Amino acid sequence: ERMEQGEGTLGRLSSDETLYVSLNEAAQTLNTFLTDFQANPKKYINLSIF
Repeated sequence: ERMEQGEGTLGRLSSDETLYVSLNEAAQTLNTFLTDFQANPKKYINLSIF
């Protein structure tokens, strides 16, 4: 019932398209970053000893 009324996290996701789109875009951005990080770790991590 709460979900149908747009209450709670799942309710808001199901009733608020803007929130859904923003979350989806954030997930896509994170996926792009993780893919690039796996392919090019030296681009993000600078490890030097001495």
